[in-house]
Amino acid sequence: MYKSIIALGDSAIALCTEFEKIAEYDCLKITDSDKNLENSHFIKKPEKIEDYESELNKPLTNKLSKLQKDIIFIVSGSDLISSMSLVILEKLKSNKNNIEVLYIKTELDFLPERSKIHERMVRNILQEYTRSGLLDKMCLVDTTVVESMCHDLTILNRSEQVNFRIAYCYHSIDQYKNIKPITSSNCEISKICRIFTIGYGPVATQEKKLFFPLKEEREMLYYFAINENKLASEKNLFRTLTDPIRSKDSNLKTMFLIYQTDFEEDYVFFESYTPFVQNDNLENLLLQN
Repeated sequence: MYKSIIALGDSAIALCTEFEKIAEYDCLKITDSDKNLENSHFIKKPEKIEDYESELNKPLTNKLSKLQKDIIFIVSGSDLISSMSLVILEKLKSNKNNIEVLYIKTELDFLPERSKIHERMVRNILQEYTRSGLLDKMCLVDTTVVESMCHDLTILNRSEQVNFRIAYCYHSIDQYKNIKPITSSNCEISKICRIFTIGYGPVATQEKKLFFPLKEEREMLYYFAINENKLASEKNLFRTLTDPIRSKDSNLKTMFLIYQTDFEEDYVFFESYTPFVQNDNLENLLLQN
């Protein structure tokens, strides 16, 4: 059974659509722009941003109560409807849901200053809630970083390809967590490390391509997905995989899991964790405006 997904706003809904292409996720899309969207709850745009919170009405709470216990909450602060995040998350916590926030940082350069401030406020407040333990985990992804890893993008497929890469990586790691590895290190993540990002790439280079420029990394998890024939035939493969990831930084703990696959190409997926909020000096930004 896959986790339920709540997608709040257009950016989140676009990413949720790519999750749906990968697997049969149970999705609730909360929108203020499309009344006819499938599996959705429509909210009329209020005159004031703070009035979004009052839209947590009985029809919406009923829909929330029907979701799976384990939930991926997708949101981007660049969508003003994200102002509903806290009231929705508080309702889910009262329902005893396990919540992982998947936060999308979109390109901010072309947003008005008011929207930039709103995005930073939502991103930082959700991280503070996560760090305090009110939320289970929060994954940060930056679409401009992910876009830089994609090739042959056109104007028509750019958004879809970026979102697919995020969804594929997040989904794959989630599935590997439910599969017994061939071998692994001790992979217990510290309870204080609740903020993280993800990434993936070919094993051949083991280049650490993360989807968010995380500062003050403390724990790094490598998920190696290796072809079954290579696992059976290649000599010294264990050392080939694990020696390059040994941490030379005393503040960074590295861990690994090795999985058998029938894929022709080998991949490594990453999770990088930190106990620290990744903020953008919000106070300075508010003073400037």
